[in-house]
Amino acid sequence: MPAAARLTGIDPSRKRKPHKKSRRGCRNCKLRRVKCDEATPKCKKCIDFGASCNYDMSKRAGDLDMSFAGVSVSFDGFSEVTVHEPQTKQFSFADYPLPDFLYPDLDFFKESVLQLDKASRDRIARFQMRTVLSVGTARCSKIFQSELIPMALSRPYLMHAVQTVTAIEDRHFSDKPAKRSMIEAYHMSHAAAHFNKALSAPLKETERDAIWSTAILLGVSAFAYTDASVPAESWPLKPSDPDDLEWLRMTELKHAIYKLTDPLRYGSMFYAIRDEYLTTYLSHIPEHGIEGIPRTFVDLFELTPSSSNESCPYYHSLHILSQLLRDTYNRVTFIRYLAFIMHMTPEYKRLLGLKDPRALTMLAYWYGMVVDAMWWMKRRARLECQATCLYLEKYHSDDKKIMEMLRYPKMRCGLSFPRPAVLV
Repeated sequence: MPAAARLTGIDPSRKRKPHKKSRRGCRNCKLRRVKCDEATPKCKKCIDFGASCNYDMSKRAGDLDMSFAGVSVSFDGFSEVTVHEPQTKQFSFADYPLPDFLYPDLDFFKESVLQLDKASRDRIARFQMRTVLSVGTARCSKIFQSELIPMALSRPYLMHAVQTVTAIEDRHFSDKPAKRSMIEAYHMSHAAAHFNKALSAPLKETERDAIWSTAILLGVSAFAYTDASVPAESWPLKPSDPDDLEWLRMTELKHAIYKLTDPLRYGSMFYAIRDEYLTTYLSHIPEHGIEGIPRTFVDLFELTPSSSNESCPYYHSLHILSQLLRDTYNRVTFIRYLAFIMHMTPEYKRLLGLKDPRALTMLAYWYGMVVDAMWWMKRRARLECQATCLYLEKYHSDDKKIMEMLRYPKMRCGLSFPRPAVLV
């Protein structure tokens, strides 16, 4: 039995149990290859997925289109807000026919052009129907669905980023090995090369949204771009490599690009989600003090009422993590969980690079929170959560506080059972 199977206790050779197929299911369930419960007017799978249910087999319009109508969201400290369906024009291939060749493309050996062959066009279609739904909140996905591809037709860095993230998702949902494909490597390298070229030139107002969109897609790709299939191949358990924590370095670039492009500015295509972003984002981090931080964290990190960023390198990230412990992961609060990696202090990142045990414990806890999040987070979160816990047990088993703290991430990543209570 493979190592991964021994770890989970699941034999991959076992056949699936036969089940009754859905004959009158909606188109969305058929496209997603899940069993439809055939409930009308909306099936439960579409409701849970946040899509507008589509039973008309003769029409492709509305496939996997996000649904917002009538959704009510409650935020701490804010009154309940009802979200209405935005009047956004959907992208149509009929409106933007794709040429066979696009702009001059970078090549390591010669000048060439990006050829949109059938495989590339199919990836664009899958990006529109599937990938775009997982790169942000529901409103952000709606914007990407209508705006990204027309914008990418004249911007090579964005088109390569679209191809990259879709190719990685193809591998994620396939039965192929975990190793990255040549298509992923090709588009990732070209996206990075074109992106660096664009960033080296003076920023034009017309490029701001495209630059920020590319940063989002490259951030997703960097986090999902891993070859590991078992904990032993994952950081920090595996032998050290210069590319370790490359995804974390990408968050530094993304943070800088956010400041450069100001995507929530008036006139940006992201301005429509400004209120959602600001009301959903994390609360203010205090300058000092331990209020709101669980006692177990206070003890492990030896905090006092006078602790601050200046005196404790873990302080800022601890407050973010503590806020997440009181939250629930969903499509609305998604950006709060990203704040943990987007706002790590330089000193905390340095400690992670040194494999500091307390810094690793905190990261393992965050990994445990997002093991069932978006597809592009799942593989790395689960494997590196397992690898981090095993690393700490191997090299720091004498630290009883850390061993106690590992109970939650170990349960979440499948290393231990039964499920204990979450620290609060």
